[in-house]
Amino acid sequence: MQLSNSLLPVLHSPVQIICLVFFPLQFIQNGINAFETRIHRFRLSASGNRNMLAWTRITSAGPADAQKWAESFTALLSSKHGSSLYHSFLRGEFSNENLEFWLAVEDYKHSTKPKDMAAKAQQIYKDFLTVQASKKQQVNLDAETRAMTLANVQSDSPDQHAFDQAQRKIQHMMERDSYQRFLKSDLFLQVVNAKNWKRLLSFSPSLP
Repeated sequence: MQLSNSLLPVLHSPVQIICLVFFPLQFIQNGINAFETRIHRFRLSASGNRNMLAWTRITSAGPADAQKWAESFTALLSSKHGSSLYHSFLRGEFSNENLEFWLAVEDYKHSTKPKDMAAKAQQIYKDFLTVQASKKQQVNLDAETRAMTLANVQSDSPDQHAFDQAQRKIQHMMERDSYQRFLKSDLFLQVVNAKNWKRLLSFSPSLP
């Protein structure tokens, strides 16, 4: 019987060779399963590295920036690259609705035309605060804050402060919860570690 190269690495002892002689089909199947498991683990690892490397190619941020993000949640949110990395982390946790609400409100506050503000306010409330909102997007706010926000949105001309209380509460919620997990995540630690950062940058040109 001739063995393929892919199965040779699993032969580590005389017992395994004996098993191959007497139980060839079962042994070969076990070898294939072990090989496929290794390939699967490698692909998972490679996928994670590619995601991280791809991120390094589109950002000029580095360890010094990451240190600022660790010192202040406000600094993280105000940074384009920081909030992008934080958003990627939250999507991995399937808990990105709070940040998306916060960012939508920030965009709303920069609107200047009353007509645009009224339309955006209605859309934000519909997407994140109503009971009809998708469970993946609905943010967790108390009834009093929801009622106050609804009153602001339904006014004749909602102003830039229509979502202030709701946004503050969501920001506080993120700061004490997901932000703390983010700072301990592998994704963030790879950025804040200067040695890893330089290593990742040195490999990034090899990406497709």
